[in-house]
Amino acid sequence: MAGYEIIDGVGMIPDGVTVIESKAFKDRKDLKSVIIPDTVTEIGRDAFNGCSALEDVVIPDSVTGIDSGAFCGCTGLKNVIIPDSVTKLGIYVFLGCSGLQCVRLSASLTDLGPCLLFKECSSLTSITIPDSVIEIGMNTFDGCTSLENVVIPDSVKVISEKAFAGCTALKEIDISDSVIEIHRNAFERCTGLTSITIPRSVTCISSGLFFECTGLTSVNIPDTVVSIEDFAFCGCTGLKTITIPESVTVIEESAFEDCKGLVSINIPNSVTRIFESAFKGCTSLESIVIPDAVRWINDMTFEGCTALANIFIPNSVTRIGESAFDGCKSLTRVTIPSSVTEIGNFAFMGCSGLESVIIPKTVARIGDGVFIGCSSLTSD
Repeated sequence: MAGYEIIDGVGMIPDGVTVIESKAFKDRKDLKSVIIPDTVTEIGRDAFNGCSALEDVVIPDSVTGIDSGAFCGCTGLKNVIIPDSVTKLGIYVFLGCSGLQCVRLSASLTDLGPCLLFKECSSLTSITIPDSVIEIGMNTFDGCTSLENVVIPDSVKVISEKAFAGCTALKEIDISDSVIEIHRNAFERCTGLTSITIPRSVTCISSGLFFECTGLTSVNIPDTVVSIEDFAFCGCTGLKTITIPESVTVIEESAFEDCKGLVSINIPNSVTRIFESAFKGCTSLESIVIPDAVRWINDMTFEGCTALANIFIPNSVTRIGESAFDGCKSLTRVTIPSSVTEIGNFAFMGCSGLESVIIPKTVARIGDGVFIGCSSLTSD
């Protein structure tokens, strides 16, 4: 590109330039360092994208904006100081900068890019988010597998979708009460995370929020939360016990699916709906009391809960769904209340320890294969 040269590995910016043009040095593997003059106010889109040998860049305090992908794929870049003059960052600015270890962020930023800002910066170990930031964008730290510590300031109100997904080294994170929204999958696959306190400002445990956080053993859910969305704790195999506050009314699909270490859970009477597969595959769950306000035990709700020995079904329940207790081989006795009118297909299939089932006359429909594999069950 005219005027942009590399001499002995050093990128030269033409005199008087205020904007480094889009793709000015894109994919130049011979670029090792660059001198950005203090006339520059903006670094253009993909300006240094793919410059894998770039190790040193000094951004002058004349710069106010860094456009999308400006340093994407600069795998040799280790340290970056973003001056306080910078107020705007584009998307995927440092995406795939796998050698980046330390970043000093501008104190003038209000958000950390729309998305993908530091995605797959696998060498980044810690970062301090300035107290000017209001929102942490989508996938901001997604795949930052070395990130151990993050301080979220009181200014932050929103943690966006997959913001910290796959941060496998992240052991703890302090979320202040200023945060009012934590979007879906924000901490998915943070396998090193052992405990977390959800701030009282949050009203919803969003979809897939802690999906496959296998190291998570403790969660504090405040009494401001009204719903636990689908797949919220799915695959949290280290979670042994959890208390759901009286404020919660809904437990959505697969919310606790495959929480194989979960021994006990307290479901309050405030819960009116438990969706499909909510506790499917919780192989250590021994007993559970279904709240009085629940009308349906949905399909596959307790499928594969092999340790489940005790279940209380209240008089509010009118339907037991398909495969609801499929494979619950530790169940020995079940009393179905007179409120139930339908038992779905394969509801108790494979309950090999089941010896006694009391079915009231109110049940108008019993589906196919309801008691297949119930080898201990005899009929009068």
